[in-house]
Amino acid sequence: MDDVGLVLSELENLTRDQQDKVAKSLALLWDAFIDLFGGVSAFQTASLIEQQAFAKRLDTAASRMKAARGSDAAFHYVTVELMRQYVSFLQVGSKDPRAIVLAGTVAPLIDQGRGINAESA
Repeated sequence: MDDVGLVLSELENLTRDQQDKVAKSLALLWDAFIDLFGGVSAFQTASLIEQQAFAKRLDTAASRMKAARGSDAAFHYVTVELMRQYVSFLQVGSKDPRAIVLAGTVAPLIDQGRGINAESA
């Protein structure tokens, strides 16, 4: 199974509450991405150094959180790994079928997370 399949499988194995936490956290990460770059197009036209710096931060966070896999805190790893993979596909402008599947999961989760975060405010 590839990286996309693995993280999607881990997402499915989370409890509903943990999946909601992934959605909320992903929405926050996405908003930070938008604040930093202004959007996908701006990210894709940003310097390679800026893109790589952002990707490196996600790589580092995912590596640190890998130990949480299979625990009650697994949603932290899943959140960062989803974002890491999503951004890596955005960085290369990939039309890879895995990118499409990933986007089909990440985008609705971000929307769901925004809704949950708005209800909490």
